[in-house]
Amino acid sequence: MAEPPAAEEPHQVADGADGSDDTDDTDDTRRAARLVGRLRRLHTVLGRVLLPGYLLYHLWEQWPALRGVEHWRSRVEAGPTGPVAAMLIALPIVLHGCVGLGLALGAGTRHRHEDPQMASLRPVRMITGGLVLLFLLYHLWHVGMLAPGPHATITTAFGRLWHDLGKPLPLVIYVVGVSAACMHVGLGLSRVATDRLAAQPLAARWAPLAVGVVVAPAWLMFMELIAFFATGEGLWPG
Repeated sequence: MAEPPAAEEPHQVADGADGSDDTDDTDDTRRAARLVGRLRRLHTVLGRVLLPGYLLYHLWEQWPALRGVEHWRSRVEAGPTGPVAAMLIALPIVLHGCVGLGLALGAGTRHRHEDPQMASLRPVRMITGGLVLLFLLYHLWHVGMLAPGPHATITTAFGRLWHDLGKPLPLVIYVVGVSAACMHVGLGLSRVATDRLAAQPLAARWAPLAVGVVVAPAWLMFMELIAFFATGEGLWPG
């Protein structure tokens, strides 16, 4: 008698053969890409809009110090002061730094078409960003904005700057911190400009120089203020 045909073993579908796992991976990748995109936009707004805006406002606010404490007081009193103001100033910059660090660690800051020169300056942006964060916390503590009380007045803040910037260590901290802030802003704006002008190589090549022409005068004005508090005369006496 002929032997009955052997029973066929049930067909096993290999993992992912039906495309379900591949689909899940694709969906996860898309969600991650959307999250990175949102974080990058947040980082851009905080670093390329709020930080430059705050630096310009702070420069405008502090510039009357060159004419004396009374002029300085009237300008500063017109703006926000105290711990709440310090929080409003610090939080966006801290958030900018944390988001930037997270993107850098996850390689999320790398644009597909990022200019190679700008990509090579990524470590410099990270270092200057860290210095800005540390300097901000030091500055807010130094002028008394982190410690509310009768001793934390506008006049006291002026006195601390006037007295301490004549000492080597605080002077170095302020020069390095303000320089790092201006450099970080300049590098960030240069990156945005080169990305936007990627289709125009000649314009993209000159964009960092144009940004430098704008940022350099602001840096010089900050150095004038620091020199005034340190020496009482500024960089250009008279």
